[in-house]
Amino acid sequence: TTTHISLHLMLSISLFFLTHFLFITPSILALFQLKYSFLGEILLVLAWVARKYAPSYYKSILLLNADNLNNTYCQIEMALQYESGYAMFPKDAERAHYWMRRAATNVNSFEEDLTEAQYHYARYWELGIGCEQPSDKEACNWMQKAAQNYHPEALQFIERRQRSLVFRNV
Repeated sequence: TTTHISLHLMLSISLFFLTHFLFITPSILALFQLKYSFLGEILLVLAWVARKYAPSYYKSILLLNADNLNNTYCQIEMALQYESGYAMFPKDAERAHYWMRRAATNVNSFEEDLTEAQYHYARYWELGIGCEQPSDKEACNWMQKAAQNYHPEALQFIERRQRSLVFRNV
């Protein structure tokens, strides 16, 4: 349909402009080190539109935002997409682990995004996603970090863990 073609054209032009703008003048990136920049917001909107109407652009837009702009939300999305194998993302547990680690250690992010990333990263370690074997120690370490920021599932995990230790010692 004409709407789909015009949307496709708009995404193509926008993505071309944004990628060339960023890659031609990388020093401009220093201007976008805020938690969410205007450019980041534009890219998030483009990613949402692309996911629905032009999945082939979705990966490019997310990668641009996650990698070059260091956007935690997009890093989490990259990890989840690689974990599930959605759209143009091949199912790849190691890449999922890589992106979730970047998100969980990203100090330039909103607390909610960082906490969510830390929780997911703990789950990756608990389930052994993208690592050689599950690590209870790493899972507890990252779950503790998420719980310190009051992530509800992380708090429940820590509470269950403490309860099971109490019962073992009785």
